[in-house]
Amino acid sequence: MIFRFRPRAFCRRETIYAALSGCGYHGTVNWNDAAEDLLNQVLAQTPRPVRDATETQLRETAEALAEEDGKNRVGVETVIVAWVRNTPATLRPDLPRLMERFGLDPDEYRHLLD
Repeated sequence: MIFRFRPRAFCRRETIYAALSGCGYHGTVNWNDAAEDLLNQVLAQTPRPVRDATETQLRETAEALAEEDGKNRVGVETVIVAWVRNTPATLRPDLPRLMERFGLDPDEYRHLLD
């Protein structure tokens, strides 16, 4: 399969994501490095069989949230909201522990977890 990208400049993350997902990247929202790092930390804790689907779901949710807020960039806070919203209710009690592992203060996000 040959990947063809539009002639506009793509950042490295967009190019990698497009190649891995098997289609051209069509998102209009950029990601800052800290948000990308947090996403990768979350994905590293995600079981392999659902990792790709989880990445797609988190990226789509985070980008939609950013666009709804009128932002052209996904930041850490947006990734956290997407992560919490996409975590099944049965797994949410584990999120505070994971947040601490990632260097986040779960008390700051208690309103998302309740």
